[in-house]
Amino acid sequence: MQIIHRQSFAAGAGHGGRGGQGSGQNSTGSAYGSLFESEDRGCHGGDWSGTTDTGGRGGGVVQLTVSHNMKVDGDIQANGENGRLGGAGGSGGTVRMHINNMQVGKL
Repeated sequence: MQIIHRQSFAAGAGHGGRGGQGSGQNSTGSAYGSLFESEDRGCHGGDWSGTTDTGGRGGGVVQLTVSHNMKVDGDIQANGENGRLGGAGGSGGTVRMHINNMQVGKL
């Protein structure tokens, strides 16, 4: 996990892939976590150096284990929070599902 601070807008955190590039920067947050067996929460986004603006909080972890049927009529998310002004957004968390049979409703 890496949060990059610069004198310009902050880079975003990475989870399962590199984080977003901050305005006026050439670098990004490094990737962390496993693509297929992730159990990690999202990482806090970088703060903009020299200000009180804060980066967004990282997303949480949702783990579902369903032995029979599950119907989903909405979203299952573990999103990161947006950054404030110069702060970068937090990386998304993990949605991990072990489900025997899943029916997805109209989205």
